[in-house]
Amino acid sequence: MKNPYVTDRPLTPGDFFANRESSFRHLRENLEAGQRLFLLYGRRRIGKTSFVNQLPTRLGANHRLHHVTWAPSTGADLLWESMVAIAREVGYEAPDEEAYAGDPTAYARRYFATCLEAATDGTPSQAHPDLSHIFCLDALSAAASQRGWEESLGTFLDVLERVDGLILLLVFERPRQIDVGLDDICSLVLQPLDRDGTYELLMTPVRGTMTYDYAAIRRVHRLSGGEPFLAQLFGNTLFEKRASVGWVSLPEVEQCVDEVMAEAASLFEARWQDCDPLARLMLCAFAKMLGHHGVGSATDVALHLSRLGFQIPEKDVAAGLEDLVSLALLNRMGGDIYRFENDLFRHWLKKNRDVVQVAQDLKGYRRRRVHRGFALREESVDWVTLLLWGVVGILIFLIAFLWRSRQKHAFWTGEPTPTAVAAAAATSTAPAPLPTPEKGVAPGNIVYMAKGKPEDTWDIYRMRSDGSDPVRLTDNNVDDTAPVWSPDGRRIAFVSRRDGNREIYVMNADGNEQLNLTRNATADWTPAWSPDGERLAFASFRDGNWEIYVMDADGKSQRRLTHNSAADYAPTWSPDGERLAFVSDRDGSLNIYIMNADGSEQRRLTEHEATDQSPAWSPQDDRVLWESYRDGDMEIYAANADGTEIQNISNDSYANDHGPAWSPSGERIAYYSNRDGGWDIYTLDLESGQRTNITQSDMLEQAPHWGP
Repeated sequence: MKNPYVTDRPLTPGDFFANRESSFRHLRENLEAGQRLFLLYGRRRIGKTSFVNQLPTRLGANHRLHHVTWAPSTGADLLWESMVAIAREVGYEAPDEEAYAGDPTAYARRYFATCLEAATDGTPSQAHPDLSHIFCLDALSAAASQRGWEESLGTFLDVLERVDGLILLLVFERPRQIDVGLDDICSLVLQPLDRDGTYELLMTPVRGTMTYDYAAIRRVHRLSGGEPFLAQLFGNTLFEKRASVGWVSLPEVEQCVDEVMAEAASLFEARWQDCDPLARLMLCAFAKMLGHHGVGSATDVALHLSRLGFQIPEKDVAAGLEDLVSLALLNRMGGDIYRFENDLFRHWLKKNRDVVQVAQDLKGYRRRRVHRGFALREESVDWVTLLLWGVVGILIFLIAFLWRSRQKHAFWTGEPTPTAVAAAAATSTAPAPLPTPEKGVAPGNIVYMAKGKPEDTWDIYRMRSDGSDPVRLTDNNVDDTAPVWSPDGRRIAFVSRRDGNREIYVMNADGNEQLNLTRNATADWTPAWSPDGERLAFASFRDGNWEIYVMDADGKSQRRLTHNSAADYAPTWSPDGERLAFVSDRDGSLNIYIMNADGSEQRRLTEHEATDQSPAWSPQDDRVLWESYRDGDMEIYAANADGTEIQNISNDSYANDHGPAWSPSGERIAYYSNRDGGWDIYTLDLESGQRTNITQSDMLEQAPHWGP
């Protein structure tokens, strides 16, 4: 499939155009009410020209659109420049400047009427009483749009009342250019998309080819601020990277932020140039305030600048922030609290602008000398404060060293699971850690995927359940992922791209005899063994979207279980082999579903607008694990098999926890998390709440599966 996200030109009627129905409806209603003059405006690259391009298919046959790109000769007289542009569009002779100077309004009436005749092949407009010509003057210059607005637009209204069949649509760039207060003018303001609009823009063009995690869409919306152009940039970049995979999750969005930011650099530079020096300082300071994440007040900005040695009155700071609101670069959240409209622009400012340099270039404000301090990340730090922080750091290091010496590898979260609270009340000492290689061999083995650096390919590894004795099982120049143990521990199913697309493979537990089971031209993914080891369930894209399939353990008798236009994937068997849990977005967001092993009686287990995925059925058949984004970060959740008693069992708000897998006994789970900076595999004792990082390496380890 060709990349459907358009980033290098305005959208045409043949392109998908998202979420502007209310603006089209408002335009049609006002046309029917007899309005003759329309203003369409919004920030740069918000989609104004794309909106105009859609009008021929959105308006009735009684309206003929003439799309005129503004090319002013002087930029000083809006009415004169409009006549020049319209004459050029219809192929009529240029207006007479001397005649126009004598009586501009009267001349404009006569001239526009003659232009309309030229637009209808010389037939007077009275011969077409039901036909209206809409002349859209696109990309009006800033100079023309800011001089004599009320007078110029009042003249337009007077002219239009005397010329039958003429309608003008004037397109401008920035909201603050408009301040006319005339009731006979209809204003259409193109605002950023809401979250549903961003979802529609990203999902609709690739439906059936690629699916976005809800958390990924939410992150794109926050980064882009709902601006269609920036959302298209994300869509374009993610399509190139993930179309072959068919799935986009939150980590993939984060990985492409720098690339999208580089593509949007010219837009951000133009916005920077639009600001006066004081507004630029406010932007830069606001972006670089540590710990504020793009939200703050005038007081916060003034204090931040004061720490840098710049004494700027808070009223001037507030004026600069309000100027940024008028430019639609900041959003007033209520009171005196402001927020960046899009987070990507904030990241660009942090990376490309130096607040101290910008402040030094601003004239009229005194910079005081900062005594007994030095610059650290653009902040002035007092030596006494620095010394105190150093003492605190040494104490923290000593405590951490003593603790790790006492209990190697193990750590506790600040909020253990409810069962851990009960255990802590019953005993005075922490539960014992898992056995280590020095203490003995831990029961069971874990298979997982790992790679040394982000640019490397994934390979399959095996280790004991305490993290000891890691062994590499595959060694290819392509990705080998998603490993799962067979119930008897003799074989491992996994996904490999060695044949050009993702296929389900199987190998012996020692890595020998690696065989392709699916042998299909399209992608196959997320294998899961049946409890008796006789079958494998998996997801396949062979029907144009992800569906659940089942096959014999030797790859024969492949048959489809789900029949849905949405994405269905990640099956997992119940211990009795009678049911399958899986993931689907058929109801608008990713949730966990359950069906019989033959595909019948499909029902929804979880119901939440945030992402629920990666289900795992307990060995006792009574509970289901999954990962969920419902708390704003990815956590491991559990519930009874009927969906009751939902519980967050990882409770780690400072990390993302993914890919839960049960131990064979059902007493522990394994998962992977970025709690310690990289991706490591952890185990969690469900009784005590003890968590253990069992890999603790510089490699990236993910997707654990616990076997015998």
